[in-house]
Amino acid sequence: MLDVESEIRIAFGGGGEEDDERLVLDRFGAWLRGGRLLFIPLAMDPPYDRALAWVTTVMAGRGVGDIAIATSPDDVLRIIPTVDGVFIGGGNTYRLLHSLRSTGAHVALSGAARRGLPLYGGSAGAILLGSDIDTARWDDTNAEGLIDTMGLDLALGYSIACHYDPAQENRLSDYVANTHANVAAIPEASGLLRIGDEIRVAGPASVALFRPETAVSVKTGASLPRLGE
Repeated sequence: MLDVESEIRIAFGGGGEEDDERLVLDRFGAWLRGGRLLFIPLAMDPPYDRALAWVTTVMAGRGVGDIAIATSPDDVLRIIPTVDGVFIGGGNTYRLLHSLRSTGAHVALSGAARRGLPLYGGSAGAILLGSDIDTARWDDTNAEGLIDTMGLDLALGYSIACHYDPAQENRLSDYVANTHANVAAIPEASGLLRIGDEIRVAGPASVALFRPETAVSVKTGASLPRLGE
């Protein structure tokens, strides 16, 4: 395992294909510097062979060939200390959070990220890294009956929505009005990069921000407004 930096480094993918998320994937790969990666596919149903094959292909193009897979939340706890970065895949966000909570793996992930271990979350994985995962309510079934839907809160107070399309504007505006949340809605052809205490848009598409007082569009290269300012 490489010595990690103390600065937080997190990539949030909007849930698109490799070309859609090229900018965030390139940066995540650069952070790893050819080191060992942990892939967490627990948001989806097993078997995980196809998902692992996809991640292996995507990361091989970025100089990462040593990939461990966590097929259980216990694996997450066991493998985290041995890797240089973590890739959290898509699927059902409620299932993902419920699984990680069953062993405290969510706490281990959050702690590792805050100590500087690079994290990438795509779709459900990105939503997990935000303040509250209930932005997935329209796409994911909460079969686990989660009432506490707090995520890992690694997005500086923002909740994350993925696969965003402008047709979803009204429902997200209503959600924010009712919950007073701050939501960064990422299209499939975009992503976010958190480095330290700043989050920037890594397009090509803009990211839509829904806040209690306003809704705005943030273009590639621009930073998300700091909450409370």
